[in-house]
Amino acid sequence: MKQNLILIILIISFNISKAQKEANIWYFGDHVGLDFNNEPPTPLTDSKMYSRLNGSVISDSTGKLLLYTDGDTVWNNEHKIVENGTGLCVSGKYVSSGIPKARASIIAKQPLSSRYYYIFCATGVVEYLNEGVFYSIIDIKANGGKGKVIVKRKLIVDKSAGKIALVKHANKKDIWVAIEKGFSDTLFVFLLTEKGLSPTVLKHRIYMKNEGSGRIKFSPNGKLLAMSNLNNKTSTYLYDFDNRAGSISNERRIHNITAELEFSPNSKYLYLSHGIYTLQCPVKNITNNFLPDSNCYKFDINIRSSLQLAPNGKIYNDRSGFDSTLSVINYPNLKGIKCKPEILRFNSHYNWYFLGYPSFMSSYFNTPSFTYKSRCINEPTHFILLDSNDNDSIKWIFGDSTSGAENFSTKEREISHTYKAYGSYTASLITYYNNRPDTTSQIITFKNPEPDFSTSDVCENDSVKFINKTPSNTGEMKYKWKFGDGQQSYEDSPKYYYKTDGISTTYNVTLVASMPDGCFDSIVKPVTVNANPVSDFNYKNNSNTVEFKAVQGVNTTYIWTFGNGDSAISKDASYTFNKSGKYTVCLKAINAAECSTKTCKDINITVAIQTINPKLKFQIFPNPGKGLFEVQMGKNSDEINIEIFNSIGKIVYSEKLNAQAKYTFKLDTSPGIYFVRVNDNGNYYSQKIVLNKE
Repeated sequence: MKQNLILIILIISFNISKAQKEANIWYFGDHVGLDFNNEPPTPLTDSKMYSRLNGSVISDSTGKLLLYTDGDTVWNNEHKIVENGTGLCVSGKYVSSGIPKARASIIAKQPLSSRYYYIFCATGVVEYLNEGVFYSIIDIKANGGKGKVIVKRKLIVDKSAGKIALVKHANKKDIWVAIEKGFSDTLFVFLLTEKGLSPTVLKHRIYMKNEGSGRIKFSPNGKLLAMSNLNNKTSTYLYDFDNRAGSISNERRIHNITAELEFSPNSKYLYLSHGIYTLQCPVKNITNNFLPDSNCYKFDINIRSSLQLAPNGKIYNDRSGFDSTLSVINYPNLKGIKCKPEILRFNSHYNWYFLGYPSFMSSYFNTPSFTYKSRCINEPTHFILLDSNDNDSIKWIFGDSTSGAENFSTKEREISHTYKAYGSYTASLITYYNNRPDTTSQIITFKNPEPDFSTSDVCENDSVKFINKTPSNTGEMKYKWKFGDGQQSYEDSPKYYYKTDGISTTYNVTLVASMPDGCFDSIVKPVTVNANPVSDFNYKNNSNTVEFKAVQGVNTTYIWTFGNGDSAISKDASYTFNKSGKYTVCLKAINAAECSTKTCKDINITVAIQTINPKLKFQIFPNPGKGLFEVQMGKNSDEINIEIFNSIGKIVYSEKLNAQAKYTFKLDTSPGIYFVRVNDNGNYYSQKIVLNKE
């Protein structure tokens, strides 16, 4: 008993969460409806439709209303009649307040389209009302989203039996449309594709000439087709349906006068309803000339009329509008009394008087026969068999070929499999029932958070920038950084300062990316903090010539600047200053990691005044002089530069001499003491002269 309770809970929760939502809004009867976006469903009273028979409704994939129809008129989600949306089924000559305008109708979305919807409708079955079966096309995006009928009342079957059913093709995209022709033994099967109704029409001979109303329905899994007739001459028939080819086979006659019928969500039970009672018949037990009264479960509760499977996995019954109640089969996948039929009572102001719930494509209610709970790779994924009733045997294929024999199981309980790599896996359950295999598959995806980041090596005293490059397509992520020195951060793209104490150090940095479901992955990358070079230096000066020597000799580049615009690139440098003064000498050291530091020191220079160099035999006369001086050179050098400075060190005259023994220059400036300096190929000699113009 406990196991059954667990199974029931699982079925309820799974159906609510996984069923398609295109059938979540129902409108029927006298302007009433049900909203299956809530559990339990809540009554609706905003419908503009009065429908005594089977209308149809369709919502979008989120359960929001799009269109509803009584077969002859169509309303949009604002409860306004769509432009050109009347007269879709019945010509005006047979319209009256006491006669339903359409015997059956159903809405289908054109495959792969986001705007075109088909309405199929069948007129009354009696001769004077029978005008055939038609379809119309609505463009729901026309008129600013209010919709418009762009193809109207196009005849496809010339006689109506009031029976239309839809089911998905095996390709999960196209739609089979089954229509029984009135006063005939022919079943038409059309295929609705992205291009519209296929011009190829399949015609099948069926049990006998149809002369009464009833119902036609596919099973949710698309493998069965049942048809009923409400008159004393005919019975209910069950067929196998090939949802790849659109063909029927294996005709089985059920000796029962049935007005309404429905399949259980797992397609294993066929429910048959007349005005007096309802039967639950196992499909596997139904053979030709089947007698249901002795082989099926009969409900004691008053469930008598229209049957319709709902998104919550339950079957609802209208009780023919005799009071303000509905009845429901709570667990139609369970056998006998375990299916738990009951009456639902509503406030008396809800007018439930009608003879049929809205019609929907049966595939909307095809819930998988298993569910699963998974989080992450390398953790067990648990599979739950939702429907273990009457299975002859089962086989699991987890879609993980690399796992060898562990890719398969025949267990019905405590089923699990551990996936060890990211990706998508097609897990399949094959159930063997009534000597036929039925395969249900679901795709299980393990998303890789794909943590990634970029960074660059830095120099001592610089912060490291970490740029998070983890993609955001796996939802809102959480991050954790481990910097390799015991510290961490939860920022998306942090900056971090390492203390290295002058020693180059490499750290292994870890980024952990966690997805909303708790699964995570990590990536490790190194980052190096390089020690800065030592740029200190020593110096020794000899008058105006200074010898500079770097303290650290392992660097790749040394750049000296002497404070006067001159520079040198060498580990050590010797430099002669031409002028007295204070100079700021700097050394910039660059190591192999391209890290650099700079040290600057102030150096005082005094340039001495020298007498004539006897080797050069350099003379200036007259001295003192009145402005015109003669320079005599005792040695003919290749190139000699003469510069004259005033008492504050400013150059007032300069000249370059080439191999001359005698040279005359005029000093046109203020009287005073001046200094003449001769540069002989890097050797400097000075002499004082006096300018006296009196």
